[in-house]
Amino acid sequence: LRVQRPYDQQNTGTGAVRIDIRRDGEAIRLELRNAVLQTVLDRLAEEWGISFVLLEEAARPVTARIRENSLEKALALLLIENELTFRQQGEVYLIGHRNNKMMGTSRLFRLKYLKVEGVTEMLPQELIRQGEFKAVREHNALLVCGPREMLEEVSQILSQLDRPIPQVFLEALVVDFNRSSGSTLGIEAGSTAPDSGAGLLNSLGSWIPGLDLVRGGSDLNRVIGSLNRRFNGVHIGQLPGDFYLRVKALEREGKANIRSRPQIATLNGHTAELKIGETRYFKLLTETPIRDPSQLYLQTSERFHSVEINISLKITPWVSASGEITVEIEPEFNTPIDQNPVEGVPPNIRSRSLKSTVRLRDGETIVLGGLIQEMEDQSVSRVPLLGRIPLLGRLFASRSSSSVKSELIIYVTPRLSYSEAWLIP
Repeated sequence: LRVQRPYDQQNTGTGAVRIDIRRDGEAIRLELRNAVLQTVLDRLAEEWGISFVLLEEAARPVTARIRENSLEKALALLLIENELTFRQQGEVYLIGHRNNKMMGTSRLFRLKYLKVEGVTEMLPQELIRQGEFKAVREHNALLVCGPREMLEEVSQILSQLDRPIPQVFLEALVVDFNRSSGSTLGIEAGSTAPDSGAGLLNSLGSWIPGLDLVRGGSDLNRVIGSLNRRFNGVHIGQLPGDFYLRVKALEREGKANIRSRPQIATLNGHTAELKIGETRYFKLLTETPIRDPSQLYLQTSERFHSVEINISLKITPWVSASGEITVEIEPEFNTPIDQNPVEGVPPNIRSRSLKSTVRLRDGETIVLGGLIQEMEDQSVSRVPLLGRIPLLGRLFASRSSSSVKSELIIYVTPRLSYSEAWLIP
């Protein structure tokens, strides 16, 4: 259906008046100049067979050129000049001022990815003041009441905000690498493949402290010293494909101890917290002197004191549109200082923490090191009876001492999981 109404043109005190309305199916084209709104609405009612109820008078004439594919969109633009809006009730359109409560309507916005709690905080305050907002938690939806124009603006903003949220899968590996001193000290981690060479060993040496061919203690200590200067703190890069298998091999040889391998997932911008450790309880005795008329005696009471010995990680990932991950990482290490504490006395706790922000690619690993611990062990073995003879007993006894130096290293690898729609602007 194509209808073309000849436009009206006449001279008034404000200039020539022109009203040209053309309809092509549901599409509409308006060309207006100094037109009275009531007259334009009458013409539209005739063309579409609908009714208009004008609740407020339009003070200003309308001058506009509008091309839209629906009557509702054209009508919304037509009413802007006089700060009017409309609400449809069946075949009748009510037209009135935006602040008129009769013009208010409601719409339920169902959210797919966002939680309804906190959504109103994302919207501009100017919109909040124009209507009423209520969170419907049961349906994860937002109920909005207000003018139609405000609802359309809320719809546009929510369509931009309610998009798939990237999920970050975090994999951590906590390893204690032992560095025992001695002439037989050595770690065999070279590849036996024909095409392997020094390049692979150097690459793995960046990830495992002291990793090298079988060497004597003096050579290995020199390697450890150079790695300490290079590795202490934070290291970023791509782990070798067989890294975990090599660490397991070192564990079987007693050169490493895998403390934990936790895995956790979190949403973009949300903090994930990992805590690995234990809580030790110590019984403390307290003696209080109590005197009565005849004697003084002590009253003993006991209570339990807890000490946290753990490693905690707080990781907050932020994913950019390019797929890179900015990671805020806060590790904290709480370890006992005294290896042989007095019975019933809580040990002193050494705390170390750092806070760092780094940028990674998907699948890259951040390595946190520098927590070095030294332990010395001395043992004496004697021949029964003979080993306790003064002076001569040394001939029937043997002494041994060992020193163990270990470094705790944490490997954290974030991996992305999100819909491709998230990257579409």
